[in-house]
Amino acid sequence: MNMNDVDRVLDMFPYGLFVVGSLDGDKPVAIIANWATQVSFQPPLVALAVENESRMRESIQHSRLFSINFLPAGAKESAKNYARSASRPDDGLAKYALSKSGIPFVEEAVGSIGCKLIQTYQTGDHLMMVGEVVEARVGKGSDVLTLKETGWRYRQ
Repeated sequence: MNMNDVDRVLDMFPYGLFVVGSLDGDKPVAIIANWATQVSFQPPLVALAVENESRMRESIQHSRLFSINFLPAGAKESAKNYARSASRPDDGLAKYALSKSGIPFVEEAVGSIGCKLIQTYQTGDHLMMVGEVVEARVGKGSDVLTLKETGWRYRQ
């Protein structure tokens, strides 16, 4: 198998770009992610893939809560703030608010969902986490930032 061809074709997937939030103890933490999708209508479920070695994986597994926040189109500079592993919004990287369930939502997001972790699956070098959507927040705007817009690639 030609791995260059595999990489080129995998780059053709249309990926979103999301800020994933959770709690490290009582402190909000956030990372940038692009492997997230809805997987069920009833109940509303989403799947999120997080690197095995990520501190975010540990935060979600301990708190059993996470958010997926959709940044507005054109927010590449904001997204850079979350590219650091498990950056903390309370360190001045972004403004956030805790939802009714205590899940950190990014204030600048055009939309956010809060999820309760219900299942995990080991998938190679990432852990797939399935969450049930327990709340949502609609912000201003409607167009969302995508990986393609940033010109970034997610590689090992």
